[in-house]
Amino acid sequence: MFSTDQNELKSLQCPVTTIKWCITKGYVMRLQFKLILLFIAISIVPFGIIGYYTYTLSAESMEDHAIMHLNSVAETRADYINTWLAEQKSAARVLAGTSAVAFNIEVMRTTHPSSKEYLQAKDTIWEFGDIVKAESGDFEEVFVLDGEGIIVSSTNGETLGDNKSSREYYRTGLNETHITDVYESPALQKPTMLVSTPLILGTRTVGVVVGRINISTIHRTISDRKGLGETVNTFLTDRYGNLVSSSRDISATPPVIRHDVRQDCSGIYDRNGRKVIGAQVWVPDPGWFLTVEQDHDEILSAMHTILERAIAVTFSVIILISLFSIFVTKRIIKPIRQLYEETEAVAKGDYSVQVPVISDDEIGTLTGRFNEMTSRLGDTHRKLEGKIALANRDLEDQRSKLETILQSMTDCVFAVDHNFRITMFNRACEEFTGISADDATGMFCHDLFPSTECETRCRLWDHSDNPPVGTCWQTHVTDGNGRIVSIMTCGAPLHDADGNVTGYVEVLRDVTELAKVTNELISANTELEIANAELRELDQLKTDFLNIASHELRTPLTSIKGFAGFVADEKLGELNEKQKNALSKVVSNSDRMTRLISNMLDMSKIRSGKLELTIAGLDLSGLVSGVVADMKLVAEEKNISCTADVPDGLVIDGDRDRIEQVLVNLLGNAIKFTPVDGSVSVTTIDHGTCIKVSVSDTGIGIAPDDLAHIFEEFWQVDKSKGIGLSLAIAANIVREHGGAIWATSEMGEGSTFGFRLPKTVSQPQGFGDA
Repeated sequence: MFSTDQNELKSLQCPVTTIKWCITKGYVMRLQFKLILLFIAISIVPFGIIGYYTYTLSAESMEDHAIMHLNSVAETRADYINTWLAEQKSAARVLAGTSAVAFNIEVMRTTHPSSKEYLQAKDTIWEFGDIVKAESGDFEEVFVLDGEGIIVSSTNGETLGDNKSSREYYRTGLNETHITDVYESPALQKPTMLVSTPLILGTRTVGVVVGRINISTIHRTISDRKGLGETVNTFLTDRYGNLVSSSRDISATPPVIRHDVRQDCSGIYDRNGRKVIGAQVWVPDPGWFLTVEQDHDEILSAMHTILERAIAVTFSVIILISLFSIFVTKRIIKPIRQLYEETEAVAKGDYSVQVPVISDDEIGTLTGRFNEMTSRLGDTHRKLEGKIALANRDLEDQRSKLETILQSMTDCVFAVDHNFRITMFNRACEEFTGISADDATGMFCHDLFPSTECETRCRLWDHSDNPPVGTCWQTHVTDGNGRIVSIMTCGAPLHDADGNVTGYVEVLRDVTELAKVTNELISANTELEIANAELRELDQLKTDFLNIASHELRTPLTSIKGFAGFVADEKLGELNEKQKNALSKVVSNSDRMTRLISNMLDMSKIRSGKLELTIAGLDLSGLVSGVVADMKLVAEEKNISCTADVPDGLVIDGDRDRIEQVLVNLLGNAIKFTPVDGSVSVTTIDHGTCIKVSVSDTGIGIAPDDLAHIFEEFWQVDKSKGIGLSLAIAANIVREHGGAIWATSEMGEGSTFGFRLPKTVSQPQGFGDA
């Protein structure tokens, strides 16, 4: 109850103290500044966003328009150049179409140079050159080549007789009208280009007419800046990237040089470190490229001017909004300031103050709520004072009860602060130490309970960032009578409301009697360990005895069996029937003794871990069938049927001799404990990763008490038959192969012994662990 009411009081006082603190720190001024910034942001941010997107869209629109305009200019000039070159071809064809020229060249080719016909034809050709020079203004020079590539007529008389048969324009001009690329003429030492076309007489080509094109028309077209900006540049390049003409050249006929103009100069890109907008078109006839470029800044210059004006307008708007914001925020802050002035009295405990409500807005509502809060706070404060007094009485009662409980405890209970000085001491501690609680308060715990372990433990806790939540430990301390007492102490940290460790509480219990009992148990355990060691030694002696006895018995048994067989075969004379029967029993018992000794040797090896397996690929189908066939002879003596259900192709990894030993032991036991006219069957099943073998009989069965120990050493169901090792040996061999063995039986219904072998054996297990 006290905690809830006190929290309610704090919740009511919190708004008052918060307002006072905020105003004291200049919160009103910061609020006014924040409101001014808010007004400016609300006004400017949308304006800025709209302006940014308007500028971006306008710039993109102007860039698209510039690209369209430059592309239109490039296409227009490319069409003009292409048309003009086509006209030059047509002019060359017109000149070549003059029939007199072709006829006279043919006359000069077929007559003797001194003949009248030859001289007359030559004069006519010369006159043709003068006529062309006077009438053809598009060509700087026109000359005619005969069929051998010799200039026979020219507007430039200095070239008459020159052999041009090796020139490309001659070889191509024999077949079609051809325009060369612009090249640097060695003779003229300036860029030039030629157009050539064949001279045809009838169906034969008798020569070539060649015209040297005046490319100044191309330069004028490229250099024309009409309707273009100041930074617009035009480039005309041939198919090899050589500059044919440029608007930046001063001379009318620039040299033919390599020029860095890509064949994808369209759009916006960088040119020599500056951003440009370009358009490029193809002049198809000569295979040239015409590129028009303009600086990006020139295209957006108008936008830049608008942007500068917009920034100036924006600053003016910011100033106006700031003035308006100051006026508005003053009207908002004024009632808040009045509200603050009244909180001083409330903070001092005067809950009767009321602040006048001067507006109907949120601040007016806040003022009304403040007045309601102060009224409720006064009422609640008076109620809580009574409740706190009642809660204090309850706490005192609880403390008294806790004190009574602690004093009545028979174990020593004390508490320490974070410096390990005693803060609480019960009556049991007074009796244990002989020191009163008043004297013990303020003393160190390790002084009251002298012990090196106690002092070390306290120091470790003192430097720990994460003290243990609670722990118990045992040590020895000296009591008030000077006796060294064995104690068990359990301690835990004490926490305040914030979870900080303020000290520790310890409970001490005298465990002297418990220590005596513990020592007695330790002594008893020591005696048991000695007895176990003696048992292990006796077990080893038994194993060694079996090993030695088996080896020592095998040698005389071998001799007895050999001599008995020698006599039974009548090697030393004829025997009567009684002697033969007696010797056969000797041989039979010798075989039985040999088997028993072999089993004892195998068990000895198993117990010592010395029995080794020879793992190899094994045809389990053939092995099972062979063992069953051999054991049929033994079964037939008791008229017992022995059958096998074995699929072909069962192959595993294993030791053939040892697995055969397992089968022989299981089949031998089944035949031994099956009465006459019974049956024994062997079945094998392939389970994928392993193979299960089962040996079933219709014998007398095994009692449940015996079945639980059937695979233990020397365990015998029938004490008169064997010594109880064959099944233990079989079980250990199966386990060594990584398999498992089991047995099921019902009295009078027969038994089934089964084992499972994996198809792959990674590594044999040690028999010493069996």
